[in-house]
Amino acid sequence: MTHHQNSSGTKTCEPEWSSPLDISSLENGPVTLSIEADEETRKKIARRTGVRAIGSLCVKYTLNEEKGRALIHVGGDLEAHVVQDCVVTLDPVESDVTDHFDAWFGADPQVIPMARARRDRDSALSHEKEAPMLEEYEDPEFVADGRIDLGELAVQYFSLALDPFPRRSDLPPTPDDENRREETGSRAGTSSVKNPFAALKDWKEQEKL
Repeated sequence: MTHHQNSSGTKTCEPEWSSPLDISSLENGPVTLSIEADEETRKKIARRTGVRAIGSLCVKYTLNEEKGRALIHVGGDLEAHVVQDCVVTLDPVESDVTDHFDAWFGADPQVIPMARARRDRDSALSHEKEAPMLEEYEDPEFVADGRIDLGELAVQYFSLALDPFPRRSDLPPTPDDENRREETGSRAGTSSVKNPFAALKDWKEQEKL
């Protein structure tokens, strides 16, 4: 998100892509819709996610309110075309990004999920320092102001779907490649990415062998 200061000096967050949906539209049943980022929005998202360029980015959504459980399920199918920097040579690497994701929101902010309450209770009784992780549907994010921002949700899952180690397809693999992927997993961020200039040095050393 982009941070701005208002007249009082307080920092506010402005999403790069905002597409709010009022949850009242789900009262008559599931809603299916698509959103697509325009050029200026794609530039902002590219800066936020650290990619060189985003040629296209669209998401098809299906939203359904599970009224008996006070939950809203959001299913998304994301498609994008991106240009990233090769982690070895820093050359541009083009790729298509596709991903399906599921998100859950609490339709009633007064309802405390029983799974979360049970986890907190059991953790307190056992004096555990870290409580066990819950599945997202057991610990949904509450809806703010009666609206779900589908644009911001798309950006979050887009950043997770990006290849954390983009590389030119013609480059020989290095021992570090598999280790990096094992450490980060299939949906990890880029926090453990090796410095690209260090990776370039390793590649050049490999070429000398």
